[in-house]
Amino acid sequence: MTSIRLRPRGAALASLTAAALLALLHPRPAHAQQDRSFSPQIFHVAPGPDEFVTVESAVPLRHKAYGLGLTLDYARNEFSIFNYDAIKGQTTSVRANLLANVLSSDVWAAFGLWNRFQIAISWPMTLYQNGQSFDDANPPPGGTHLSPPSALALGDPRLHLKGRIYGKEVGPQIAISYWQGFPFGSDKRFGGEKNFSGFSGEPRLLLGWENPMWRVGLFVGFLWRSHVSQFFSTIVGQQLTYGGAFAVGPLKKRLTLVAEVYGHSNSIDSLTVVNGGAKNSITDINDNPLEIDLAAKVMVVYGLTLQAGVGTGIVAGLGAPEPRVFLGATWA
Repeated sequence: MTSIRLRPRGAALASLTAAALLALLHPRPAHAQQDRSFSPQIFHVAPGPDEFVTVESAVPLRHKAYGLGLTLDYARNEFSIFNYDAIKGQTTSVRANLLANVLSSDVWAAFGLWNRFQIAISWPMTLYQNGQSFDDANPPPGGTHLSPPSALALGDPRLHLKGRIYGKEVGPQIAISYWQGFPFGSDKRFGGEKNFSGFSGEPRLLLGWENPMWRVGLFVGFLWRSHVSQFFSTIVGQQLTYGGAFAVGPLKKRLTLVAEVYGHSNSIDSLTVVNGGAKNSITDINDNPLEIDLAAKVMVVYGLTLQAGVGTGIVAGLGAPEPRVFLGATWA
């Protein structure tokens, strides 16, 4: 027997690719939540010096220098619904790829002060998305029917602040940063947080090492959300974030090769849902994506860099693609 359900105690289940969306297994009808006020996207370009792609560098822009960037990325299967075998207690085949194809963009602008501080704004958005509908006979009598999102979905604009605590032109770097999201995006189409009340933000500790021919960057952060979203068994709430990057320039100032790994932990939130007369606590365990990206940056003229890269999810979870391809341009 296969069904789209969870176990009696309400523990959320992990997916094999992207993310599993499951309901509660209970003899009474399960009233699943379908809150789309969150973005599954984990690929966000870091504003500032053109050092990596998504991993934020500890180095700010130079004093009174500015930067502009635009990146397009295409990802497959970022969000899927899986069958669940209630007898074996595990997910099986894909039932529907709710987000089968997604074309997104990131645009940003940044300004540096005193070689120590940086302020930036960014605006992620989904330019095109489609997927497969999900239909199931449970719970009776009406069953469950979900349509995939479509059309443009604006993301939440972000304000970025960064301050370098220690570091010079060469050697170790230490900085802190914070971005604040403003919930004005498309909260019905997986664009952003719940409108006007779903504020979010992320403080980060940034570490790095600068060398004329290579550089390393690391970060760890805590992403907080004022609104916790539930979509079947997927819970999107507070998360620990992390990432690392290495860049090497075999052709100094002309060609740079970048490798990145980044992701976030399971949501640390749990929600209680009512199934008939019973209550079940759901703790998300499928929200643990890890992605790897490889990119090449080519300086066309001084200040203008074009980049292209590919990536894929190496640990399944919400937003982990199969695969990802991106193109971008940076003036910094």
